[in-house]
Amino acid sequence: MKKRLIRLLATISIAGLCGGNVLAVEPSSLNDVKTAEDQLNYFETTPAAGNREKGYNLEEFKETQMCKDMLSALSNYFIYTDADQDNEAITNYWASKGVTKIYHDLDDPERQWAVYMPNGLYFEADEDYEYPVVFCLHGGNNTILMTESYGWSELAGKEGFITVIPWAQAYSGGDIDANLIVEEIPRIMEVLREEYNIDETRIYASGFSAGGRSCINALMAYPDLFAAGAIQPTSLFPSGEEAVYANDSGYKTVFSYEDFERITEYTMPLIIYGGTFESCWPISLDYDLARQVTSEDLTRYLNITGANFPEITDETRTSIATLSGSSVSRLTGFDFTLEQSEIVQKQGTNCFIGSYYNDDGVCTFQALAVEGMVHWPLYCEAEIEWEFMSQFARDTETGELLYVEE
Repeated sequence: MKKRLIRLLATISIAGLCGGNVLAVEPSSLNDVKTAEDQLNYFETTPAAGNREKGYNLEEFKETQMCKDMLSALSNYFIYTDADQDNEAITNYWASKGVTKIYHDLDDPERQWAVYMPNGLYFEADEDYEYPVVFCLHGGNNTILMTESYGWSELAGKEGFITVIPWAQAYSGGDIDANLIVEEIPRIMEVLREEYNIDETRIYASGFSAGGRSCINALMAYPDLFAAGAIQPTSLFPSGEEAVYANDSGYKTVFSYEDFERITEYTMPLIIYGGTFESCWPISLDYDLARQVTSEDLTRYLNITGANFPEITDETRTSIATLSGSSVSRLTGFDFTLEQSEIVQKQGTNCFIGSYYNDDGVCTFQALAVEGMVHWPLYCEAEIEWEFMSQFARDTETGELLYVEE
């Protein structure tokens, strides 16, 4: 498990109902949670999540392996309530997946968080092994029980890292408070340093939906901590002369040009991911959600990755969506050459991956489109995100980006 860190860049200047769903645990008497039907109805009634204009059909989706895997992963959420989160059956379920689930601050509805640590079933670590950490940031109204279905909790047990799921939701079930994520990260990191053997050079963040917005806020706030990030297209907030804050908090809905300049100094590798039935994917000008991201903003986001990429304009975005001969380009909205494109099969579908490389030939930006998937994370997305992010580390003293070589 030894890894060697290679100096990479010296740019910094400072010293939801279908067949095959096997329930994991016995039903609880406190069962008042949503059902599989409710989960699928969300995609049916929310055009941004399951876009019919792009061909989404609920009955067809029910028959896919993606749907079956999604609902199977959500089985604990369908059975248990938030009050059951430390239920022994849930703990045993995760132990069978190769991780020990550990709750922190369970009695605090605004600050609780969970850790998923490899238990040795699939990944055996030496005594001195230091675990990388992935912050998995949840979408709006997604409890910890929902968020642990995203794929990151299970993947931790197989790949040898720790997954952390913080809670950033009002106890009443109100809108996500992404500012809590930004504020909680330093506190959580202190506990991780004290109680777990972590590799502080390899801290990552992945966010789904509203959690992607939490993720990009976290990356902007702590570019010297995180080595890489994974976000959805809906997470790409606009830029402006001055930052705009939500509800007088530290959470930004508009990043300043200075914010972009600061994170660009550190270089932040990014992977942007989503399903082809989401309205925000591809990043073209054909769909309302994607249209909210200007070409100038897209350029700024790619600049922070240190990758080389073609010029992005409204004209090129329109041309890619309608005229490109590359399926990877059409489905992501980015202009990738054949050499920069890859299609892999996972969970019964095609995953379209485009990559941009820096001057050293290292891929520091990726775009991932999962064919036929709605607005929900899949295990295979976590796999691809991890493969991308895990190659990077961050020097804890200088903030310099490093490359991890096996």
